[in-house]
Amino acid sequence: MKIKSPISIRMLFFLFLLTNYSFSQNCSCEVAKSEDLRNKYKTACFSGNQEMLDDAVAPLEKDTSIYCKQEALNWRATFTTFSSNMELCKKLLDEEKKLLDKSPCLQNQSLYHNVKANYYMHLGQIDSVASEYLKELKILEQLENKSNLANSLSNVSVVFSKMKQFDKQHFYLKKAITLIPEIPDLVKRTNTMAAIARGYSELYEFYKNKSFLDTALVLSNKVLKLTDSIKGSQYIKYEALIVNQLKEYVDGNIKESIKINLDRKRLLNPIFHVRDLYFINELLADRYKENNEYVLANKYLDSAKIYSNKLNDKVSFNWHYTKYEVLKNLGEYREALSNFEQYTQLNDSVQQKERFDKINDLETKYQTELKDAKIISLNQQKTIDDLTIKNKQTLIIWLLALAVVTILAIIFFFRQRSLKNKQKILETEQRLNRARINPHFFFNGMASLQNLSLQEKSTQTTLFISRFAKIMRQSLESTYEELTTVEEEIDFLNHYLEIQKLRYPEKFDFQFHIEDALEINELKLPGMLMQPFVENAIEHGFKDIDYKGKIEITFEEENNKLLITVEDNGKGFKEDDKEKVHKSRAMQIIKDRLYLFNKQHNSDAFYVVSNTESNQGYKIIVTLPKLYS
Repeated sequence: MKIKSPISIRMLFFLFLLTNYSFSQNCSCEVAKSEDLRNKYKTACFSGNQEMLDDAVAPLEKDTSIYCKQEALNWRATFTTFSSNMELCKKLLDEEKKLLDKSPCLQNQSLYHNVKANYYMHLGQIDSVASEYLKELKILEQLENKSNLANSLSNVSVVFSKMKQFDKQHFYLKKAITLIPEIPDLVKRTNTMAAIARGYSELYEFYKNKSFLDTALVLSNKVLKLTDSIKGSQYIKYEALIVNQLKEYVDGNIKESIKINLDRKRLLNPIFHVRDLYFINELLADRYKENNEYVLANKYLDSAKIYSNKLNDKVSFNWHYTKYEVLKNLGEYREALSNFEQYTQLNDSVQQKERFDKINDLETKYQTELKDAKIISLNQQKTIDDLTIKNKQTLIIWLLALAVVTILAIIFFFRQRSLKNKQKILETEQRLNRARINPHFFFNGMASLQNLSLQEKSTQTTLFISRFAKIMRQSLESTYEELTTVEEEIDFLNHYLEIQKLRYPEKFDFQFHIEDALEINELKLPGMLMQPFVENAIEHGFKDIDYKGKIEITFEEENNKLLITVEDNGKGFKEDDKEKVHKSRAMQIIKDRLYLFNKQHNSDAFYVVSNTESNQGYKIIVTLPKLYS
């Protein structure tokens, strides 16, 4: 029997609308996603290479997609903002607007508003700049495009910097800096960081708060480091170095500040970067003025004027004030007064209260719309939740039932595995307690003691008994203490080997190698772990040899692990003896102990047995984690 569910039908209809809306926003240009093309385009913009730009844009213009044509116009318009060719920029933006009206695309509209803002910035129309940047910001918030959002927030901060509203500039810079990790594109991330660094340097100049300059320097130095791996990054370096020259100026090193600014100027294309060349020449003039070098200051002001003539008067009004101060110090008072009058006139026209009020109104409206959008989004989510709540309840019941069954199965599985592990651990512990050290050693030791007593060599007997007693005590203590220090393990092995030397006079020598950096009195390992390896070398490796044996025991650190090596020059083993070595009871005991050790400490301790490099004797390497008291 079929059951009609109005909620399900409404949900499907809603999802259909949502899907169609998503598809309607899928208006990106696939050709423009090419990393090679985008890098070529960015390099062209930063360097002013027209031929490179044409090569980058050509595939977009040839594509049949209207969205590619929109982006192609945007790329060309962006290029013109760097060269300050505002007439061509306006023409390209008008063509782009026609295509956007015909085929709307939010992503491309945000790019359009960005270039339009730069266009108005060149004209000195700060209220129009704010309007375009806020439109771009609104779209990027809607698209949740965090990659471009950081740059857009930085751009809005520039508007409030121009208005001397540094509290708002700081507000937008703080938001921008948190989004830097969200920018995957290296060039875009580096360029955005340079812009934010510049913003923080402006905050320092107003507030004189050292933390702002420190933030700017951290970002600037990161940018300069990243530009080493970016082709054609001269312009980004130019932007970043404004912080470094400011730091030198603040520290009183005016000449070093001038040197950095001269280096910055050399990074610019003298034909292409018109606006930036105006600003750098004006800044150099200001620095020379501060250094009382008025002739040089006047020279750089004249150079700046060449470029300011290509810009709008509203952009370059500060030039007249610097010119006024320089000429006054040079004694040219009439011309100085003329420039002061021009500065006053232009300054009044730029900083009109009505224009700034308009910008503040636009920003308040943007913030209000942003909050309203969040409220609408929350209400829409509540509606969706209400529509699907019954279906969710049913789904939750089934999921809970499935989860309960799954959890019970997991519990049963792990309980069974835990029981098996516990059984294996108990068996291993019992086997270890029965075989801490080879019993034959004790019997052989006692036999040797009897022989010495018969021969009445009291000094050796006393020495043997003393060492033997210590061995017995350490062996007993290891039954109760799971771990011992490296120092104690070395002490135990030393006593053990000295006793064996009494048993086998002139049979072998031994030597310890201990890395100086090891903290042997704190570093821990399983007690008496190495004794079976040493015993094998003496009892089997040196058996029936016609030369003097040697055992070398090394304790060292490698890759944050403790490495212990036991190497002897005994008989070693042939290929057909390998199986016997692996079946050795001593080796099996050590395997069991390491298994227990790894379980208890969640580690990966292990050992490897091989022939020595000279193919004479054994070489055992035990790898352990570094454990401390």
